[in-house]
Amino acid sequence: MSSGSDRTPTLTKKDLARRVAAATGHPVSRCEPWVSATIEALHDLMASAEPEVRIELGDFGVFEVK
Repeated sequence: MSSGSDRTPTLTKKDLARRVAAATGHPVSRCEPWVSATIEALHDLMASAEPEVRIELGDFGVFEVK
């Protein structure tokens, strides 16, 4: 049986907000709404795809709904 140490780490919106805070010099509490709004906007764009949408974020990746 394998140990828990070989599990893939799970990161959360809070972790992302901490990274944004570190990169911008703003407090985490200020960055959390920005992160949430960005994720919500991506969700809304993908959910409203008729019939397809492609969201391309340079240096990150592509999201597609087909």
